[in-house]
Amino acid sequence: MRNASLALLVVALVACRKGSPAAPDAAIADEPDAFAPGAPRARAPACRPVAVSWYAPPAAGERLDDDAGVVSPPDAGDALFPAIESATMAAADNTQWLLWADARDHALHLGRAQHPAVTTGLTGGNRGEALLSLAGPQRATPVAVWAYDTPAGRLHVVRGGEGLDAACTQPEARDEALAVSTAVTSNGVLVAWDDDGPTGGAVKVQVVPVPVPSGQCPAPRQVSPPDQDAGDPLVVAAPDGGAVIAWLSARELERDQNNDTATDVWALALDARGASLGTPVRVTTSAGHRFGLAAAVSPDGASVWLAYRVVPDSGTEARGDGGSVALTRLARNAQGLARLGDPMVMTANDANPTAAVRVFAYNSVERPVDVWWRDRRGAAVTTMRRSCDATGRPSLDAPGGVAEPALHGELPAWMDPRGAVGAWIVRTPGGGVGVARIRCGAALR
Repeated sequence: MRNASLALLVVALVACRKGSPAAPDAAIADEPDAFAPGAPRARAPACRPVAVSWYAPPAAGERLDDDAGVVSPPDAGDALFPAIESATMAAADNTQWLLWADARDHALHLGRAQHPAVTTGLTGGNRGEALLSLAGPQRATPVAVWAYDTPAGRLHVVRGGEGLDAACTQPEARDEALAVSTAVTSNGVLVAWDDDGPTGGAVKVQVVPVPVPSGQCPAPRQVSPPDQDAGDPLVVAAPDGGAVIAWLSARELERDQNNDTATDVWALALDARGASLGTPVRVTTSAGHRFGLAAAVSPDGASVWLAYRVVPDSGTEARGDGGSVALTRLARNAQGLARLGDPMVMTANDANPTAAVRVFAYNSVERPVDVWWRDRRGAAVTTMRRSCDATGRPSLDAPGGVAEPALHGELPAWMDPRGAVGAWIVRTPGGGVGVARIRCGAALR
C-alpha cells in the first residue's frame, strides 16, 4: 500500500493485496450519513488571511492577490511546482520551522522566520517526501526524516539539529511506498513505515532519541499483527508523551459483497518507547475502501480522532476524486484504545473530495474537532471544513461543511489548540515557499 503525502497533499493509490481471513459484513452498516431533515442555515466562512512569511521569495513577476500577498495559481491547490518539490512545517512555542526540497539544487532547506536557511544534500535515487518534527528539550531540535532507494536497498534517514548534521539510518524492505510517518514522544522521534514480508505488509516503528545518534538507528519493532497485510501507517503524538498509530489493512469479503476486498482502518496506542498499549483496534467493520488517513489526539489525551477518504469499491481506480470523508472517535487510556460507535460522514451527497484530509483537535467543549478537506468542482478546488461535537456528531448548522476561500484550495498544515490561528504552506511555480497565516473567528468557538 502507499502512504498519503501530507505536504504535497496528494492521496496515493492504495493497492489491493492478499487479504486477511474473510469477515462477515452483511449485518454491519456502512459509515452513516449525519444529515438531519430540513434546510438549516449554512454558516459563513470563519477564517481570513493575515500575512505570509516567505522563507524563499517568489520569483520576479509572479502574481499575488490582495489576501495578504498569497499566491493565486490558476487552479488553486493543483498548480505544478517544478522548483519546490515538497514542503512541510513544524511549530512549537510560537516558533515555526519550514523544511522544503528544491529541485533546482537537489537539496533540502531548513529555515525559520528571520533566520538564514541551512541546506543538506539529497543523495540516492528515488526518494520520498521529507518530514519535519521538533523534538528534545522544549521541543527545540528540528529532526528531518525521509526514505530513499540506493543500489544496495532502501533506507530511511533521520537527521537532527539546526544544521541537520547528526544522522542515523535504517534499512527497509522494498514495500510499495517511499514514505514514512513521524511523531514526537517524550523519548524522541517515533518513525513508522511499512515493510514487505512473507504474508504481506508489516508496520514497524522505532524511536530515535534526540540528539540523534550516528550510524544505525535504534532497533525497530513490528506493531501490526503478523497475519495482516498492513500498510500506510500514520503516527500522531499524544499530550502525555505517548503516541497513537493507525494503518490500513486489506481483507477478503464474503461472496455476497460487491467488491473483492475491503480496506480497513486499524489503530493502536503506543507508549513513549513505541511499545504497544493494549491490542490493535479494528476501527472500520463494514465493506469499503479507505485511504488518506489523518489523525489527532485531544488536548486531554482521552480521545483519538481518525479521518479518512472512503469509496465503496476496492476496484475503483479514480481515487484522486470522489467518495466521502468520514470521521470516527476512539477512547484512549493507559490500557489502550476502544472503539466508540460508527464513523460518521462529513461530506454532502454531491461532494467531490480530492487528495488528502486533515483533522485538528481543540481545547473547546462546543467544537472540539474540525475536519478539513478539498472539494473539486470542475477546474475549481475549494477548501472545506466541518466541526463536530464531543461525540463526533457533525454540526448541523453547516450541512456538508463550510467553504473557506481564505486557504485558496489548500489545507491547514497547523492549527493552534484553540482553533483560532492556523497556517498553510504556500509554494509558487517560480520557487517561492512560505507560511501563510490565517485567523479563524467565532465559527470555531
